[in-house]
Amino acid sequence: DAELLLFIHDDAALERGAVEHMVARALADDSTAVVGPKIVSWDDPLRLEEVGMAVDRFGYPYKGLEKGEIDLGQYDNSFEVFFVTSTCMLVRHEVFRSLRGWDSQMRAFSEDLDLCWRARVMGHTVRVEPKAKARHAIALATGQRSSQFTPTRYYIRRNRLRTVAKNVSTVRLFWLIPQFVLLAIAEMIGFIVLRQYGEIVNIARALGWNLLRLPQTLVARARVQRARAVPDRKLSRLTVKEGTRVRAYAGHQTERLEEAWGRRAELIAERTGQVRAARKRVTTVPVVVAGLMVLALLVGFRNYLWSGEASVGTLLPYPDSPFALVRAYLSPWRETGLGQPWPPSPGLLFLGAFPMLALGAVGVAQKLLLVVLGAAAFFGAYRLVAELVGRPGRWVAGAVYLFGVVGLAGVQAGAMGALVFGAAAPYVLRSLLHTTGWIRPARYDAGAEIARIAIGTAVAAAFVPGAAFVFAGAGVLLAASRALLSASSPVTGLGTVAAGTLLGWALLLPWSWTWFATGGPLSELAGGEGGATQALAFNEVGMLERLLGASSEPPLFFALAPVVLGVVAVGVGLGQRRRVALALWLLVVCSGLFASAGARGLVPALLGSPVEAAVLPAVCLAALAGIAVGAMKLDLPRRGLGLWQPLAFGGASLAALLFTAGMLPALYHGDWEPGRGTDHVSGPELDQVHAVLAAEAEENGAFRTLWLGETWRGGGAPGSESARGPVVTGAEGRSLADLFQSDVGPAMIALERTLSAVAGGATDGAGRLLATFNVRYVVLERAPGVGRWLEQRDLGV
Repeated sequence: DAELLLFIHDDAALERGAVEHMVARALADDSTAVVGPKIVSWDDPLRLEEVGMAVDRFGYPYKGLEKGEIDLGQYDNSFEVFFVTSTCMLVRHEVFRSLRGWDSQMRAFSEDLDLCWRARVMGHTVRVEPKAKARHAIALATGQRSSQFTPTRYYIRRNRLRTVAKNVSTVRLFWLIPQFVLLAIAEMIGFIVLRQYGEIVNIARALGWNLLRLPQTLVARARVQRARAVPDRKLSRLTVKEGTRVRAYAGHQTERLEEAWGRRAELIAERTGQVRAARKRVTTVPVVVAGLMVLALLVGFRNYLWSGEASVGTLLPYPDSPFALVRAYLSPWRETGLGQPWPPSPGLLFLGAFPMLALGAVGVAQKLLLVVLGAAAFFGAYRLVAELVGRPGRWVAGAVYLFGVVGLAGVQAGAMGALVFGAAAPYVLRSLLHTTGWIRPARYDAGAEIARIAIGTAVAAAFVPGAAFVFAGAGVLLAASRALLSASSPVTGLGTVAAGTLLGWALLLPWSWTWFATGGPLSELAGGEGGATQALAFNEVGMLERLLGASSEPPLFFALAPVVLGVVAVGVGLGQRRRVALALWLLVVCSGLFASAGARGLVPALLGSPVEAAVLPAVCLAALAGIAVGAMKLDLPRRGLGLWQPLAFGGASLAALLFTAGMLPALYHGDWEPGRGTDHVSGPELDQVHAVLAAEAEENGAFRTLWLGETWRGGGAPGSESARGPVVTGAEGRSLADLFQSDVGPAMIALERTLSAVAGGATDGAGRLLATFNVRYVVLERAPGVGRWLEQRDLGV
């Protein structure tokens, strides 16, 4: 029957008279529902720890205190705050009952924020009474006590998301959902950089927990919203902008860096001896090999590195503004082209990072993009075989994959989706081999493997949605085959694979929800005109070319080298190396069979080009090449003298000869050049087109440009503007900002009807018809069918 309830942590101590002051403050105003004291440090009562809390729109708390701030009476007047922590709070019992008390689903962390927020929504106030003081030992944070609620960040994120979902208004909640997704992606990327993979799992667990309890959360939310008496805008005066909280966080991290820098001088003397000792163990071989690889890349890419930006396939120039792609992602409902716009792919964010890394030099950004993708592909293949072979085998795997025919074909065709897919594939495949038991590393962390699969899947599928199904299929195949060989249950492996790939799909929401919708990235491939076009492209090449070169005339000498080494790996390898080699060959063969079945229409086509279909076989063959080199060093001596010795060295010599015979001509001709060997418009011609468009736009304002011909659509990844239909851009011409736009809707259907009338000779007034779509210029490739357009009598005006 108490009128007031006092909650206090057992590692806090109230000063004499504190309860009296808090009770007086609560009884002074009937609207006051919660009162908190001024909280100070346990060891130094002059140092402030908390005087109430504010939050930002995502529920992140903000103290508003400087680090180590001294209590000089600056907070001695009672004031209103958004919430006070459960370290110590006095709550009006009647309000506590009407709120149904604490949220039992939270148990620990953010439960105080939720209680105060619900009280505020009902129209009550929360205040701090500075005359009441409490000392707080912060036992959990200082390691004086263990907790059953670990990891802490998981519970904090989980409960904070539930709190926001319950208490914000409906309109604001719908606005916050995409922001939460962006924030989660940004946090995951940050933790990848920091190599804190467990935190990525915590974020995924927090999201999953809230998703599973969504029905119960909706019931609790309905209860809160029915009792709402105060709109969100009236609470905004007690919240802070994200920038304020970020600046405070940055300041705290800066102090930590300065402190670490101060300790650095003490460590230099100790580490100098260690560095000198390490230098004695380092050989010059890796340095020489790396130098030769860099030189080969400079020679092979010379025709591209010292020229302007490429405009081939989906390897398009960057817009003039370094932030254009980020704006295109953050403005999903901005009308682009003529289609009904879908939510944009997060791939725009990935691409938008490179102009910023290039400090606004958009011409350099495209080349930096290819450099980063190439480096990621090399190190991915290097790491793929790291647990199986020594350094020579790792270098061979990386080099074979970096210079392989998929990279060559991808660069020549401007198939940026295939290049991103190829850069992510080794990392995902390595985690799939770990989770299915083919490779057991010294330290196995299921959560970290799920995070790697999810991130790799999300990056690849942002450009090639079918990559998610490729990874899932590879994981199922590996888990099932491993279970058959070891007579074990595949449930654990399949569960991990499913969790990783589904989480990768979830990271791409809401865009990934539209994959199979009408006009979505995969709808055209799974059935329809896009699938027929894809099948035609696959039927133009044979099974061998599909796996090795992804083109009708692959450099077979170059492509057969890893095949020969793959045979050596199976023949020479022992133990785990042989088992993994067989698993990789299984993936290669099944990839070829699936591609052939898709070309014949027996299964849905999920990859848009032969280059994309060759990614998984290419990374498997590169790994087989590395395993072969490692097996010759580690396993061949154990076999003793016999037939395997000459066969192994003969195969390795043949592979080296094939690789050299294919590599040297390609380097000599500079074959790593976008558009080489394909029909495309040269850079100077495109520069003239862009100059005309820019001058027209400057003089007469915005308009649309229509690009006609396979040149502008070739090499397009599913989901990009070049995947299907006519290519319509703004006045600036084709750029990366035009990617991932859906070409559905009545306007695009009407435009396609107009183009069909011109192609069929049903009209000679295309200029008048196109003017209704604000199309002021048409860009034609040199190809059959141009004559129909030149016959249009009013196109010139």
